[in-house]
Amino acid sequence: MEPKASIIIATHSLEGYKYLVKALESLANQTYPNIEAIVVVDNNIKLYDFLRKQRGEGVLKDLDMEIKILLNLGKKGLSASRNVGVLNASGKIIFFLDDDAIADKCWVEELIKTYNDYPEALGVGGPILPLGKIPWWIPKDFYWLLGVTPSSLHSNSITRVRNTFGSNISFRKGVFEEVGLFNEGLGFSGAKLIQAEEVEICIRCIKKLKGAIFYNPKAIVYHHILPQRTNLSYLLKRAYDQGLSKAILESLHKDFNTLHVEHEYLVEALRNTLSSLATMSIKGLTHALLSIAFTASVGVGYLSGKIYPYVKK
Repeated sequence: MEPKASIIIATHSLEGYKYLVKALESLANQTYPNIEAIVVVDNNIKLYDFLRKQRGEGVLKDLDMEIKILLNLGKKGLSASRNVGVLNASGKIIFFLDDDAIADKCWVEELIKTYNDYPEALGVGGPILPLGKIPWWIPKDFYWLLGVTPSSLHSNSITRVRNTFGSNISFRKGVFEEVGLFNEGLGFSGAKLIQAEEVEICIRCIKKLKGAIFYNPKAIVYHHILPQRTNLSYLLKRAYDQGLSKAILESLHKDFNTLHVEHEYLVEALRNTLSSLATMSIKGLTHALLSIAFTASVGVGYLSGKIYPYVKK
């Protein structure tokens, strides 16, 4: 029998239930046969009771898959809820999927295959593609603000990377035993958009265990483009918090070339901004101006984190 795969989904509000159902349906339709889904409800007892009822006699009852529904009543936030899932997982490989994402039917199979082909792999992830229309005015270099992998970060082959994005990432279970759980000071929590929890644990893996994180372009996850997350004020706030998160990350790992990926990406984004300006079109100028605005917001967040240290442990 194939080793069990544990897939953890953290959720926190009833408003996201319809997307959660779709996420679980995508797991029930995986080509990989041995799966358990672990849904962790973040500090919402009513939602927890509702999901348990749905599993017993509602929509979730019909899903042909092992599903655990757990409640996180500890520290609020994505990282803490994921940690509850890790501590209750029985699989040898632990996967993470957002509650508003859908996994390609071969997602688990492709990631497991990567572990089998690359014994040095401590973690493996893949691309996150948009599910829904992205507004024309958002520059491609900043699709990451929507939880989508920018095209410039895609690779056509299996590649070693520093990290992959949090809605498409997995680790060997032994990794958590060796380097610890997700840093609960990082990760989304309500309106707080502090990020970089997956980057931080990947850096711990690379530093302590001397292994590697891999990117498999065939292990695809699709992320819903939600209208409330495409307004300019939300995107600017998320950009600011991304900068703040990277300042926190850098303070946690001063002995590591922490932000080399961001530096390379910034150079590429600036080059694309100049190209957009050169078009002298409405779309090109809009993309250029917003690229500058988002970059500035990231920069202000980063400087804020450096001037007023906000080290999360």
